[in-house]
Amino acid sequence: QAEKASRALKGAQRKQSKKALHDTITGFLNDQDKKIKDIGALHSVTEDHIKKLITYRMHYKKAHGPQLFNALVHAKNKEVNGDRPVGSKLKMQDICQMVMCDPNMQKENLTEGEIKDYMAQLQEYRGLKTGGLHSNNIAAVRDVNATTDRIRRELDGLREWCGTYVTFFIAGGHVNDQTPATWYATDNTADFWEDVL
Repeated sequence: QAEKASRALKGAQRKQSKKALHDTITGFLNDQDKKIKDIGALHSVTEDHIKKLITYRMHYKKAHGPQLFNALVHAKNKEVNGDRPVGSKLKMQDICQMVMCDPNMQKENLTEGEIKDYMAQLQEYRGLKTGGLHSNNIAAVRDVNATTDRIRRELDGLREWCGTYVTFFIAGGHVNDQTPATWYATDNTADFWEDVL
């Protein structure tokens, strides 16, 4: 009985602190909207224009296909950095500049077949990078940790903006996997798992 009462008390405290955080964030967003309106009026620009300038990323991005410029940069990178040892490779800014200055890599000078070939090379590289084998387990663990962190941020966004509560579990799929088993739950789903377990 004492354990149930303790859990109920912890749950109530957690809900109260989450509500306080939500109220604080709502107040901040309301203040931010007011300041954006004031700045827009002061400088005679739209609120949307100001929001684009001050927000560094969208909350939800749709996946998009490869762009021609990215495909050309990838091809140029393979061409100039392919045989260079680590530490002597050209920087990405230099490669982008090379692509912009190379007349053979301008869209108007490329045939449709060449464009498709560049795009296919980039897509193949991306597919291999996201779904290929890792050189060792440490690389795999780093990928798992980075992906798990991104998923947690996405789920927190779903909770805040859509009111959707989610639980997900991560576990290694092989006996030699060094991936730490973990789980993540948002709001009410954590209470559910506490009661069940």
